[in-house]
Amino acid sequence: MKKRVAFLINQFTTVQSGPGRFTEYLKRMQWDEMEMIFISHQVVTGTELEKKVSLPAWIRLMPLAWIFRSFYYSKTLKKLDRERPFDAILTVDFSLGLFISTSDLRNRLYSMVNDDNYLRIFEKGEHTKGMSTDRLWARRLGYFLESFVSRRAKMIIANSLYTKGLILSIYKIPSDRVFLLYKAVDLSLFSPRAYQPTPPVRYLFVKNDWRRGGLDLIIKAFSRVTFGERIHFTVAGISPEFQDIIREIAEKEGFKGGLKITGLLNREELKKYLEGTDVFISMSRQEALGVACLEAMASGVPVIASNAGGLKEVLDFGNAGFMIENESVDDLVAKLEEIFKNPELMEAKIANGLLQAEKFSVDRLRQNISRLFS
Repeated sequence: MKKRVAFLINQFTTVQSGPGRFTEYLKRMQWDEMEMIFISHQVVTGTELEKKVSLPAWIRLMPLAWIFRSFYYSKTLKKLDRERPFDAILTVDFSLGLFISTSDLRNRLYSMVNDDNYLRIFEKGEHTKGMSTDRLWARRLGYFLESFVSRRAKMIIANSLYTKGLILSIYKIPSDRVFLLYKAVDLSLFSPRAYQPTPPVRYLFVKNDWRRGGLDLIIKAFSRVTFGERIHFTVAGISPEFQDIIREIAEKEGFKGGLKITGLLNREELKKYLEGTDVFISMSRQEALGVACLEAMASGVPVIASNAGGLKEVLDFGNAGFMIENESVDDLVAKLEEIFKNPELMEAKIANGLLQAEKFSVDRLRQNISRLFS
């Protein structure tokens, strides 16, 4: 008899985010051993495998609306469970499992921790610099609630060894209750190409939270290298209100190369940008995993990235990409100069990057999910 798994997701039709892509992959999967039922307020037409959560319009007007949303998700789940019980309940993050964790359903609750925003909120450092007071206190509340849900759930799912380590040490969860489930990359969407760089060197940065992504560090490094005028730098995923700020930073630092800034990219747009890129670069100050780097590696594009958080795992600790000491502009400048003078160094990283990306395939994700609920 197939196991019934309820999956509570608040981004059922939104695929640009990490949880949205994860949901998209799950919707495409065929299961022999289980039946997955998707529960979301974004469901339009309910089916046997898709159940809609009806949210009152007033919720959008409330402070901390996600708490009220969690209540209605829990209410819908309990109704469905009474009609036909679930063997397991999977939530994309703690917020959707908040009220479930206080009920008799908590012994079937599997809660995902997709990043380290709450785990590290009490640390001092760049990841909280410039954060508004309201956002800071919202994150601190999130820390206590995520910790509460994590301690009461049957299983916590971490998306990297780095995140798993934080959960074990900060939330004090026993290791047998934390399951490692890497995010996936759809390798069929990205096609490796022959690497034949010609001046100018084309670099690509993709991240909406550009401060967290260390964009300012990259611009500083580009302004100090000897070949600065031969750089073409594309910055993608930037909201319109920040684009002029980034141009001002580049002007202030004395960046002399070409600079293109664009907004959020869908995957087809990202694929086209990667096809025209020589090097993908990220200097994230904080990163739970780093799917954008994996997508670049799957496209045969060499990656330069910091050693923050889960990026070490993505880069196979420097075997599948060029790993830079976190927040070190000097280290980045030195590596950029070395690569520019010795482009043949790219070949080994590209080959290893392609092999590394295969470890994060959708098929591997499916196998791991089957193992999780076996």
